[in-house]
Amino acid sequence: MVFHTSCYATMISDSVAFKNIISNGLVLDKNGNKMSKRLGNAVDAYSAIEEYGSDPLRWYMITNSQPWDNLKFDISGVDEVKRKFFGTLYTYSFFSLYANVEFQIC
Repeated sequence: MVFHTSCYATMISDSVAFKNIISNGLVLDKNGNKMSKRLGNAVDAYSAIEEYGSDPLRWYMITNSQPWDNLKFDISGVDEVKRKFFGTLYTYSFFSLYANVEFQIC
């Protein structure tokens, strides 16, 4: 799919479609089995994005394994990434936003 998109973009506009691409291996369940709707171990991507957000999901998938390795996906890991990493970023941004606010007493 990425190859065809890149070819079409080059033919149409003489430019590349993507500058950087990260391609990971298979996404497996937490036990290392291939995800399948038939087996009932597949995760609905839209509900995961709705519940946790796209950035924690993306960060989990990038940092959980090397790009060339298969990814063992566990939804509790996405929750942990959201709490630890993105919670820390949110707290820091909140305090840095209000650190320079001066309160005046009228």
